[in-house]
Amino acid sequence: MRYGPTQPASSEISSLRKAAGLTQREAAFALGCHLDTWRDYEAGRSRPRSRDRVEKMSTILGVTVEHLEPLLSEDLSSRASVWHPQTTAAKIAMAEVMQGR
Repeated sequence: MRYGPTQPASSEISSLRKAAGLTQREAAFALGCHLDTWRDYEAGRSRPRSRDRVEKMSTILGVTVEHLEPLLSEDLSSRASVWHPQTTAAKIAMAEVMQGR
């Protein structure tokens, strides 16, 4: 898919966030997601899974929903899977804490 000036690739989320004057932590908090999730959006390793999340992102970033809609249909299958051992370990540890281990 080719992106024009009104259709950002995932990697352009960082530029939009910076233009909005937000840190990654502030943007993640405003969206209600984990900081790693926001970082994955910016790096193109993940994308928002729902239109509701894209709508909220558009408000946070100060752009229209239509500007971010390509994120919903962007094909990530051609990108290499990235495994983050620290993130995975943290999720396992959190699950164990939540289960009372």
